[in-house]
Amino acid sequence: MTTGAAAAETLLRNRLFSDLDDGGYVPENKKEVLGTVQQVLERTIVESEGNSLLIIGPRGCGKTWVMDSVFRTLQGDRRCKDNYIRVYLNGLVHTDDRLALLEIARQLNIDSDNEEHTSMSFSAALDYLLAALRSGSGANQSVIFVLDEFDLFASHKNQSLLYNLLDISQSSHNPIAVVGLTCRLVSIV
Repeated sequence: MTTGAAAAETLLRNRLFSDLDDGGYVPENKKEVLGTVQQVLERTIVESEGNSLLIIGPRGCGKTWVMDSVFRTLQGDRRCKDNYIRVYLNGLVHTDDRLALLEIARQLNIDSDNEEHTSMSFSAALDYLLAALRSGSGANQSVIFVLDEFDLFASHKNQSLLYNLLDISQSSHNPIAVVGLTCRLVSIV
């Protein structure tokens, strides 16, 4: 292989297989959405304000990059650093509300191993989780739900989990934000 080709291959390998450290560079076309998402999540964490937002764009446009960048910034902010919990769900992996509910319980370290809880019906388990999220004084850590492939959650039968998360984000004592990422405009109709 020629030296130029080897250099190009090395550059591409470093770009593709690096830990995606962007060195703080923000593409011009993402500055506005990055600022908006950061501002909304800071209000959830610092001011205990419930929020929800939806980021729509084609696959590969940078929706996940925006979220990763915002979370890196929040980790560097002393007001936010240890004051939130991120719960990440993907509609391709969590194909029904029960799987998503179990994953939420796992990420929030809510006791779901207890035999009493694993034998609950979906609605009872959802009520238990929602009660855990609703309880508290507002001084608790914020919970930020990131729902990747949001359109798939919107297509679940009854959409119980989605409706309840959006409802609790607007009416809870604990600050909760729900961020949906999707490439399908029909998910908001």
